Amino acid sequence: MKKAFCLSLLVPFINITNAQTVVVTAEKVKRSYSNSTSSIVSISREEIDSSQASDLPELLKSKAGISTFSNSSFGKASTVLLRGNDNRHTLIELDGVVINDVTGIAGAPRLEFLPLDLIESIEVIKGSQSVLYGSGAIGGVVKITTRKSDTPITSVSVGYGSYNNQQASFNTSGKNGNISYSLTGASQKVDGISAYNEDRLAFSEKDEFDNLSLFGKIKYQVSKTDEIDFLLGRSSSTYDFDSSTGDVINSTSTVKTSLVGLKYFKKINNFLKPSLEVSNYDISRDLISSGSYFPYSGRQQEVELENKSYLGMSQLLSGVKYSTETAKKLGSTSDKSRDNERVAFYLNSNTEISKLNIDLGVRRETYKFFEDENVYKVGANLEVLEGLSIKSSYSTGVKSPSLYQTFSSLGNKSLKAEKSKSFEAGFIMTHQLFNLEAVYFNTSYRDYINAIEIAPSTYQYSNTNKAEIDGYEVSLDTTIAEKLILDLNYTHLDALDKTNGTYLLRRPRSSASLNITLLQSDSLEFGLLNTFVGRRADSSTVTLGSYVVTHLTSRYRVNKKQIIDFKVGNLLDREYEQVSSFGTPDRNYNIKYTHRF
Repeated sequence: MKKAFCLSLLVPFINITNAQTVVVTAEKVKRSYSNSTSSIVSISREEIDSSQASDLPELLKSKAGISTFSNSSFGKASTVLLRGNDNRHTLIELDGVVINDVTGIAGAPRLEFLPLDLIESIEVIKGSQSVLYGSGAIGGVVKITTRKSDTPITSVSVGYGSYNNQQASFNTSGKNGNISYSLTGASQKVDGISAYNEDRLAFSEKDEFDNLSLFGKIKYQVSKTDEIDFLLGRSSSTYDFDSSTGDVINSTSTVKTSLVGLKYFKKINNFLKPSLEVSNYDISRDLISSGSYFPYSGRQQEVELENKSYLGMSQLLSGVKYSTETAKKLGSTSDKSRDNERVAFYLNSNTEISKLNIDLGVRRETYKFFEDENVYKVGANLEVLEGLSIKSSYSTGVKSPSLYQTFSSLGNKSLKAEKSKSFEAGFIMTHQLFNLEAVYFNTSYRDYINAIEIAPSTYQYSNTNKAEIDGYEVSLDTTIAEKLILDLNYTHLDALDKTNGTYLLRRPRSSASLNITLLQSDSLEFGLLNTFVGRRADSSTVTLGSYVVTHLTSRYRVNKKQIIDFKVGNLLDREYEQVSSFGTPDRNYNIKYTHRF
């Protein structure tokens, strides 16, 4: 609380004028971000293009409160930590479909296989969101919307870069009468680098990556009161990998995913606006290593009935959701399927009283194998001056054990769900020339799941640990003389395992980014992205040093239809490791040409 008070003293007493309004929907209420009770990062298609990020983890890493790291690059396993919360505590939605990997050890998301060319916008809502999104949203939610446009447009892009990095994509989107449509495809094939740090070896092989993705969606406006949305997507990714102990020859994994979603919305009156959403997400992983073959497969299905209504000054959101997870193998030789089911009931209200917004929510989750859980959230936002709002929230969260943690050879059917308590407080200031936000946050865990040694060289998952994450984040973006744009983000973390007093692994105490954009003219812009990651413990015996990486970008608009992008990655040719023993690219180059029809 003292840190939250200190942050409030940063607010200067000036005459504030509202800047352009940012509208967010991640809280399942469409409203101005300045009225939100949560901390939300919004990333537009324009920002994605301007960043020229090589993948989604690199893009997210530049934002306050978000840390990512990968076991090397080009399709290798990536982790996203929202405010230091574990990867498994982040929920990923693609057009409303949950795409976490149910075959994984903790059911964590796989961001490295989702091409940026498929994405229209991203909203990252930080802090516990279990009331609205259920199990797995303790750390937050990453909501991704695929490409769309009300104006008919078709674009084709091709790119080439270092390490024989070949990229191609297309998109066609538009609206014809009552039908909106979008079809997007993307491919990447790259020789890559050795996943194991080649500087540690006399000889190493390159680890390739090959991805092909195709997504399409249709929205049919049946009438003024009825609407149907349909989504279909498939992807296939093959990548070579190494272990943390050395270069491994001919170790390959192929991951295939498919998703389908159907949503029907009907407006009856102001009190009845129901929607029914059905989705299916399949994932298969075929892994070959040291001559052995390991096939994994999983499926996640969801049915959700939701209703939005108005009651006086309040907007009410109520719903019921049924989810089922199924997986095979789970690290054993058995083909037996394992599954889990849960049913959730939730109610959330948003009340606006003059310049005060109040959010109240409650959710009950019932599980097939675990104890039932209740979670709640209370949040408030007050506009104290024009363009200046203070906000605070308190929430509880829950994460049910994964199928692997329950049924694998290390599994434990007696596990309880992980539970959290989260608090945050801060302010948002908007001005014609800048936007400033500062937030203090604290999350404490109990029944934290870890694998413990129950006998010599024998491990089992157990609810043994407690953890606490404490920190603050500051973000500032400003425009100078209409030509120079600065985007500054800083995050400080104290993340402790309360059971033994050790620092949680791979959480930098300090991280920051500074993105400088120079608008040279209407047709030419330059960008300089600097990312700082502080010291962090990689294991009980290894601590990785801090590093700074700089990327240089340029964008030239030849005309309204043609764009040329050029990027120099790791401009200063720094040597660093995100994860101990795994390599990162040296100075590298990429050029991309886009033609719009």
